[in-house]
Amino acid sequence: MVERERIRRTQTENTLHENEAEYSLMIEHSGEAIFLTDQNGTIFSVNPAACKMFGRSREEICTIGRAGIVNANDPRLQLALDERIQTGKLNGELNFIRSDGTIFPGEVSSTVFKDVHGNERTSIIIRDITERKQSEEKLRQLSQAVEQSPVSIVITDTNGTIQYVNQKFVEITGYSLEEAIGKNPRILKSGETSPDEYKKLWQVLTAGEEWHGKFHNRKKNGDLYWESATISLIVNARGETTHYLAVKEDITERKKFEEEIVASRDQLRELALRMEQIREEERT
Repeated sequence: MVERERIRRTQTENTLHENEAEYSLMIEHSGEAIFLTDQNGTIFSVNPAACKMFGRSREEICTIGRAGIVNANDPRLQLALDERIQTGKLNGELNFIRSDGTIFPGEVSSTVFKDVHGNERTSIIIRDITERKQSEEKLRQLSQAVEQSPVSIVITDTNGTIQYVNQKFVEITGYSLEEAIGKNPRILKSGETSPDEYKKLWQVLTAGEEWHGKFHNRKKNGDLYWESATISLIVNARGETTHYLAVKEDITERKKFEEEIVASRDQLRELALRMEQIREEERT
């Protein structure tokens, strides 16, 4: 019985040692910064990724502690610490400080646990999200530029179903965002644009090329208007067409001006012919 208990205890200890070795190996090779602290918040273990992320040695990080790597001016810090005290864990975003003083955003996950000896420990995992934040900011700026664009922008799927329209589209057509999404651009069709033009449009897009042309469309209130349009393909990383992007400019006033010029030219031509006829009559 005693021998069996000794064997069981030995097996348990061996398993624990193996698990600790695997865990240590995983921490050492992780691409994320990992810290371990004691119950007083003192850092006693740091992995290589943390040293690289903060530009400091293990000894430096352990010496300066949490106060040396977390931006104390981040208003989210105290809320995060309170959350961990109350729940034993926290997940969120905080600003951190590199050795050169630059501040960077990080996604942090922290959990309070007890080690094999019953000592309270805290694990802190930090992922540098600088690139993600930069991408999000670029996307925000792009979205703002598209939304505030002086021309209509429409995005459809490959079946022609509208998935996005900007504010200018709403202003010009009279269709609200809710009315346009899920519909086909045919809601603007007036019958004034020839079927051949639409046929050419799809032939060009099917060939993977960009189409340029004009539409004589109808607004929600029934008014006709002219648009100069460019429709291009949106492709994924595999080169597959996923959406169509239409950029359209209202050229109604321009068309009216052009028509007025043509009408004036015709009138002048008729006047010139009439004057010539009068001269001929006078000569005879």
